[in-house]
Amino acid sequence: MDKTPSDWAAAAIDTLGGPTKAAALITEAAMATGTARPISRQSVEYFVRERVPAEFCPLVEQLTRARGKAILCEQLRPDIAWGEVRGCCADAVKA
Repeated sequence: MDKTPSDWAAAAIDTLGGPTKAAALITEAAMATGTARPISRQSVEYFVRERVPAEFCPLVEQLTRARGKAILCEQLRPDIAWGEVRGCCADAVKA
């Protein structure tokens, strides 16, 4: 059975060390890059119940990739044309 975006979000949170640690890491990355707002543990838990906000997907991908278990934006939010957002082909990003 294929994983759902909620499954991928749960895997990302686990890879990042749980909701509290994930919130801290995402907030730190967001503040360093100025690409997203700070986030709480409750917001991270929302990722699994609902969906990851698009603004956080690249940060989650970057952080999970740094831990050797990349969870791609395309897995977290398949409803977004990430190839267009990134200005390139989505297949090139997976390579």
